[in-house]
Amino acid sequence: MYKAITVEYSAKAKKMAAKIEEAANRMEEEGYELISVSMMPSAKGILIFRKENGDLKATVTCGRNETEESTVREVEIIPQ
Repeated sequence: MYKAITVEYSAKAKKMAAKIEEAANRMEEEGYELISVSMMPSAKGILIFRKENGDLKATVTCGRNETEESTVREVEIIPQ
C-alpha cells in the first residue's frame, strides 16, 4: 500500500526539512517506509510512503498555496 502526504510551503529550508522529518517519523510509527520526496513548483513537498501489504499505482497532484502553514495534508492513494 502507498500513501502520499503533502507538506506545506516553508520559506526556510530548515523549517521545510523539519516538517518533512516530522511527517516521516510519524508515518514510520504507523508502519510506513519513506520511499520518495519531491518538491513541487509551488514549493510544497510530496512524500510517498509504502507499507508492505500490496502494491498500488496512483497519480498524485498538488495545488498551489501561497501561505506558510505547518499543516500536513494526507491523500489516500486509490488504485488505477
